[in-house]
Amino acid sequence: MPEMMLLLTTLIRARMQKMRRDDGSLSVEQVVLGVVLLTVATAIAAAIFALVNKKLPSLV
Repeated sequence: MPEMMLLLTTLIRARMQKMRRDDGSLSVEQVVLGVVLLTVATAIAAAIFALVNKKLPSLV
């Protein structure tokens, strides 16, 4: 699973570099991809946090 996430983020990063404009500003597609990645990362972190709290409630 970590290898798949690494590959996915590498591909997205390469795609974003190709789309970068000459003036250095971000395209709409880059902004949307960034927001989607942050949303997915937050959802994964929340799921991990929920699993840890469920298994180890004494830590909180």
